[in-house]
Amino acid sequence: MPSASLALLQRRAGFRALVLGEVVSMIGDWFSYVAVSVVVLATDSALIGVAMVLVAHTLPRVIAAPFAGAFADRMDTRTILISMSSLRGAFATAMLAALWAHAVWAMQLLLVGRMALGAFVDAATVAAMPTIVDRSELPLANTIRGVLWSVVFTLAVAAGGLATAAVGANFALLIDALTFFAAALLFRGVRALQALPVANATVAGDWREFMRRHPQALRITLSKLPVAIANGGAWVALHALTENWAHAAFGIGVLHACRAIGTSLGPLLWRRASMLDRHRGVSCSILAALLGTMVFVVSTAPLTLAFASILWGLGVGANWVCTTTRIQLAVPTSILGRISAIDIIAQTVGQCVGGLVCALLASSFPLEIAATASIGLALVSIATIEGLQMRRPQCAHACA
Repeated sequence: MPSASLALLQRRAGFRALVLGEVVSMIGDWFSYVAVSVVVLATDSALIGVAMVLVAHTLPRVIAAPFAGAFADRMDTRTILISMSSLRGAFATAMLAALWAHAVWAMQLLLVGRMALGAFVDAATVAAMPTIVDRSELPLANTIRGVLWSVVFTLAVAAGGLATAAVGANFALLIDALTFFAAALLFRGVRALQALPVANATVAGDWREFMRRHPQALRITLSKLPVAIANGGAWVALHALTENWAHAAFGIGVLHACRAIGTSLGPLLWRRASMLDRHRGVSCSILAALLGTMVFVVSTAPLTLAFASILWGLGVGANWVCTTTRIQLAVPTSILGRISAIDIIAQTVGQCVGGLVCALLASSFPLEIAATASIGLALVSIATIEGLQMRRPQCAHACA
């Protein structure tokens, strides 16, 4: 696996540039996450504050995703990657200035703008993948991206927490801004990827018609939703569970690290096990994520929590790489940006809803009931997605 990954990175210069740009950009995102959380939670220590920080980091992507998808289908994705990364760097620099001026409200507004711009980078990345690697290389390419995300999350959150504690949030935001500018430079290594117009608008341009004719494409595009809902609830529960620990910050860090280990193992397991290919891989990943979050929210023993965190992360990681790959294989490149926008919206809304449901219910009910309600909502979303597919006419050829 490592040798195959290195060979792909060496063979595909465009993919290498894309991955390096993503990694550097993610370092900035997660490096500053702790800093922003500390600043915001200093004024609101309630559990709802934790959920709102999560929402502020995710919901703007929902608002921007439809526009981002259309841009990715109609513009040169290399230009989008470079320009939007540069703008994100400018927003992060402005956040630093707002923090220096003690204008926390302004910093939060700028954060919303910065996260919204991230949707354009995400959509452009998904749209670019099938054009910079062969179809047969997409599973491995997305596995590489999934594993790197987990590693970067673990290291960047830990480093961001240490930096924020040692030298303050200002330094973390400065690093954040520099990583976005560095990512813009790295994205210059991606060749121009302007989508060409296609005569058959029904297949290439009308994404609504495509989704109507391919109900399984809609199903796979929404397959991150149940996992995201459970993930959001468990994310809030994690902070609540460690609130009364003697070393709460250390506990949060360890459990997040265990979850990140799981998200690294998930893509590798999906890649290795042929039985997890196609729809079975999606079903198994959802089951692992829901089972992991359920065990997590009802556990109290540290070792059980650590194990559940790994299982939780394993499901999330496998779900991400499996669904992302299947979308890229099943959807025409000319509408991939817009379809990926639906994927982004489903994942982000699910995470926000799951987190908010858990936080709101936790103020009136035991945490186990509040977090379980999020998981129950995830199960409802599975039934809804299945119902949507059953009501639509089946296509002659299923998604790969």
